[in-house]
Amino acid sequence: MIRLTEKQLREYVVNEFLKWEGYNKTNGGHTKIVNLYNSLSPLPSGYSLKKSDAWCQATIGALAKQLKLEKALLPECSCNRAIALYKKAKRWEENDSYVPSIGDLVYYDWQDSGVGDNKGVADHVGMVVSVTGKTSFTVLEGNYSNSVKKRTMKVNGRYIRGFALPDYKTAAKTYKITTSTNTNTSTNNKVNTSNKLKITGCSCYLPQLKRGHMDDSVKVLQTILNYLGYNCGNIDGSFGLETDTAVKKYQKAHGLSVDGIVGKDTWKALIYGKK
Repeated sequence: MIRLTEKQLREYVVNEFLKWEGYNKTNGGHTKIVNLYNSLSPLPSGYSLKKSDAWCQATIGALAKQLKLEKALLPECSCNRAIALYKKAKRWEENDSYVPSIGDLVYYDWQDSGVGDNKGVADHVGMVVSVTGKTSFTVLEGNYSNSVKKRTMKVNGRYIRGFALPDYKTAAKTYKITTSTNTNTSTNNKVNTSNKLKITGCSCYLPQLKRGHMDDSVKVLQTILNYLGYNCGNIDGSFGLETDTAVKKYQKAHGLSVDGIVGKDTWKALIYGKK
């Protein structure tokens, strides 16, 4: 069990949500979301979600249920009732020009004229999964064209109703996740040897790492990347967006497959210190 910082918790939530990308009504993803939402207890507003209902806000509620973060990601299946909950908790940002952080929720009003600060009725919601400076951000949304799908928005862009700010800081004080130091093991607990490398006359086992991993092996990776000049931010053991970006930059610079996955070839280049 490991304790997360607020930043790590935000990354963890986003990474778990990204696993739902592509969920729809034909591949079973939508059914999973509906069932997760309806397993909330008590059921928000006493309403059981039907498969014919709009399900953007319920997707957030289902994620909260799966991750046991109901006190941060306040569950509801109505966008406007959810906004009321965040306002009551003083976790609402009315300013459309707010620059969000990953894990924040953005609400939309499709009737927005684009003039002034939008205070209309919300129609849709999604979670911010990446931010580009102070200009744009990417959102992952349930019920976007009947799927869990990404959308890119400009900061202070048209249709933004406002932002809900889940209280990850408080949640992180007690939230723990179960993780394994070796993230590349098989079901029978034997180490996967696909990443076994010969280094200066000895053998070692290296785990395959990718976005979402959190353990000491990620700290080793981050230390090497920072040393080689590929900045991945703080050495915190969390393979988040900054580390993913640094890995891809390194892979591109060294003619490796640019997939963000630290496997045998990437580890070999890193350990031999190729700048």
